[in-house]
Order: sequence, then structure tokens, then C-alpha cells
Amino acid sequence: MPFEASSLKAKSSTSFDQLMQFLEKESTKVEDKKNVVPFSGGNKRKQTSALEENSTRIRNGHMEMPIELSLDSDEELNCSSGDVSNGRIIVDLADLIGSHRFSVQDTLNDSMRNMTIFGRIGLDFSDVATSAPIEGKVFTHEPENRTDVEDCIRRLRSDDEHLTEVNLNNMKRVSKERIHALMKAAQKSTHIEKISLANTAIGDQEAQLLVHLLEHSKSLSAINVESNFISPKMVVRLVKSLLGTQSVVEFKTENQKQSVLGFKCEEDVSRSVESNFSLLRIGIPLQSVHCRNRVANAISRNFEAGWFELIFHTKLKRKND
Repeated sequence: MPFEASSLKAKSSTSFDQLMQFLEKESTKVEDKKNVVPFSGGNKRKQTSALEENSTRIRNGHMEMPIELSLDSDEELNCSSGDVSNGRIIVDLADLIGSHRFSVQDTLNDSMRNMTIFGRIGLDFSDVATSAPIEGKVFTHEPENRTDVEDCIRRLRSDDEHLTEVNLNNMKRVSKERIHALMKAAQKSTHIEKISLANTAIGDQEAQLLVHLLEHSKSLSAINVESNFISPKMVVRLVKSLLGTQSVVEFKTENQKQSVLGFKCEEDVSRSVESNFSLLRIGIPLQSVHCRNRVANAISRNFEAGWFELIFHTKLKRKND
């Protein structure tokens, strides 16, 4: 017959009281657990776990090695018997944990080959630290630029055929009026080939005169205006001005005050370079990878075209001879 909840009867509180009395009576018959350690006031007593016992044994130096070593070969057996130097063992451990990066490379290589270091065999990483001179290129101070600006202006105005290069690099003390006069005088010269104005503190006003010079001068082939204060928009105008005669082969305008041109200016620069078929070397900081690739492809195209033209003229000259 299935057990139904409706057949249950409520238990009275008397049965619960009888149960409690029985438990109390039985508890008095059971003996208490014997206390092995006598009680002493102030001591904290608790049951210790297996982990705490292991940590106590480790601190006391009685912990057994939890890792089993299997020595199969004679070399491993010799290593365990102490035939290998302590330096080699330390180097092997350093290789495992990656701390060999903090040691001197020459010393580490010698220790790996068990070579004699400082008169001793092996290595214990306790050698005396020594310093070695750094072998590098010594940069000497460039001599002061002593170009006579007034003489250059005079010779440019007179279209001197022997004046093909004007170098005013690092001449910040030259006034802007003299640079303006130099630009205007260069427009009258038909023999000038290279103008260098790097680190002369020129700005957009001087660059505007240079734009007019690049648009009309057919003899100019190299321009250097690095390390100045030319704005990105003026840099774009300078590159566009190279399309006037397309005689400039080298153009440098890096390290300006505003190092980043911007995406729009870089697009204009790359478009102008693609339309230029004479430019072989250009120095302009371009951040966009797409623009850099376009400029690089245009420069490579010009190099190849110049090489083919040189081969053609060489063969034509040999044929005429």
C-alpha cells in the first residue's frame, strides 16, 4: 500500500523532549577523549594539516627531493657525480631560465666550451667585472661654413659659368634679406646646378622664392632644404614646382619643424612625383605606406628609363663611330 502524506500524524513535543533526555543521558556515559598535551594558557592549539607538516620539514632541512632523476647515460651519471664543473651546471641552468641574457656574451660562450677564463677552468659567474671601450665611429665636428654670401650673389647676377654650386648649410646667421637676394640672383644664372640651404632657419617666404626658381631654372638639378621651418603645404608646392622644367634630379626636404605632412599633403606629393620623370632621389617623410610605395615605384621607373636611355645613346654613339 503506497505511503500517503495524509496518513501522517503530527508528532507531539513530548517525543522530542524524550529524545533530548536520552541523548544527554547517553553522553554522560561516553568517556572524554584523552588530552595528550596538557593545557597551558596562551598557546594556540589546532590540528595541523599535511601541507603544514611538509613546510615545517622543508624549513628544518629534512625534506626529501620530490623529483626522481633517471640517469641512463654515462654522461648524465658523470654529471651527477660531480665530474662537470660548477660553471657548466650554472650555465645549463641559466639557459633553462633565460638568465644568460644578463651575462657577458664572450664569457658565456667560453663557459659553454669549458675554456679557461681568467686562468681558471670552468665558470662560476663570480669573476671581476671589467669595462671595455666601445668601438664606434667617431664623429668629428664639421668645419664652419665660410661661404661668402655677397660674392655668391654677385657671381649669380653676372651669370658666372664657374659658379655651379651654392652651399649655405648651417649658416643661420645669414639674414633673410641676403637669402632673398640670393634666390632672386639665382634666377638670372643659367649655370647654377645645386643649392644647399639645410639648417638655415628659412620659412615659407624663402621657400616661395625657391618655388619660382624651380619653375623657371633649367640648369638646377639638386636642392637641399632640410632642417628648416617649411610648412607641409609649402613642401607640396615645392614638389609641384619640380614639374616646371623637370630638370631636378635630387630633392631633399626632411626634418622640418612639422614632421608629419598629413594624408592629403602626402597624396599630393605622391601624385606630383608620379608625374615627374626626371627625379631620381627624393627625401620627404611620408607616413602612409601607400604613398611611400607610389613614390618608390615612380623613382624606380625613372631609374630604369634613365638606364635605358643611357644604353640607347651609347649604342648610337658606337654605331656612328
